[in-house]
Amino acid sequence: RKYHKFAPINESKIKVFEIYSDENGEEKCIQKKDKLTFSSSLICQPKNGDFFVCTYNHLKWIGLVDSYNDKFENFGISFLFPSGYCKYYYFPEMKDFCHVIKENILGILTSPNLKAGTSRIQYKFMDNELKK
Repeated sequence: RKYHKFAPINESKIKVFEIYSDENGEEKCIQKKDKLTFSSSLICQPKNGDFFVCTYNHLKWIGLVDSYNDKFENFGISFLFPSGYCKYYYFPEMKDFCHVIKENILGILTSPNLKAGTSRIQYKFMDNELKK
């Protein structure tokens, strides 16, 4: 999951840390179960083979869904480079694979246009989808 260390602050707040050795965490509010109105279903539910935009380490990345893990409710992602907004994206020489929680998925992208003739295939996505 996203957080690996937790420290209670009071009855309604905890401090969460993305990595165990992190000193600077984020404060999160705790809700009682009877007041919880969270829906675990995604507005956009990516499927294997979908391209999408997600956040990872506070950066926006384009990824391709390789798998979904029901137990941990996360997606196995192959990332395209570079991060952020760019005209063209490409898969790195060595696969950059990671699991991403569904809350970090910002939206599904339409199929990209391909640009061949370079050392590797480049992917161009619609600007209006990337700049959301």
